[in-house]
Amino acid sequence: MTLSERNLYIKCALVFEVLLFICMAIIATLLLLKKQDILSLYAELARPLQPDFLNQFAVCRENTTALILQQVLFPLYSSLLLFTVYFLFEKTYVIDISFFIFFALFIGLESIKLLIPLFNLWTFFPDSVRFISRLLHFFRMLGIFVLVVGTIFIDTPFSRRVTPILFSLSFLSFAMTAITPFNTSFFRFNFLTSDGLNSITTNIFIFFTFIIFITYFIAGKTKGAKAYITASWSITLLLIGYFLTLYTANTIFFLISNSFFILGSYFYLRSIHSYNLWL
Repeated sequence: MTLSERNLYIKCALVFEVLLFICMAIIATLLLLKKQDILSLYAELARPLQPDFLNQFAVCRENTTALILQQVLFPLYSSLLLFTVYFLFEKTYVIDISFFIFFALFIGLESIKLLIPLFNLWTFFPDSVRFISRLLHFFRMLGIFVLVVGTIFIDTPFSRRVTPILFSLSFLSFAMTAITPFNTSFFRFNFLTSDGLNSITTNIFIFFTFIIFITYFIAGKTKGAKAYITASWSITLLLIGYFLTLYTANTIFFLISNSFFILGSYFYLRSIHSYNLWL
């Protein structure tokens, strides 16, 4: 992937995410204004896994507005990340940023969950819920994979063959999704099937987050670059925020998860940009 090709990918992805954001904002408005009964059931089914005593606090109770607003924010965040990357790295080829743009793209696709309450799919078309579940699982796995691979090549004179690697990672993510059992009778806010399966996917996410942190941290130590050490902490904060946004169903989760995501994104991109600016 050349620099011009990467910038073209960013532009195309940015247009897609902006259009997706507009569509999801319209859908969210329709849901909040006209389908409160379905939203109430949606929030009840998507109840967060938390101790009962927390429900006595207003900020910990189910909040359909936060639940819906979070889905709209996914393509908005994706658009902002893509725009920022293009603005900061338009004339600079950075291998980990070249993979990061695909992660930013995949985040926005989380918003397609709004199609489920819009059309009441879990009641009338459970197979569609299963399809959306697999699609989300595929892109979540692929998103964390591209971040891991991007960090691996920080210290190596790697060629710019990003597209073939992305293609191979897609097969790996597809294979993991294909062997994952889904059951629409168990409906949660991340649409996976059982506590055991949720534990597996959570552990995978935590493991690769740790790998990304360690890789950036070691790169910072070996290069003597404080920017990479900052990047190790900030991208970890970003991924924690992203993971928590998947479980947003109340006000406190909404505020914490989005704060983590925004701060992590800001410090990560700033640290990578500052390091490459002074090379």
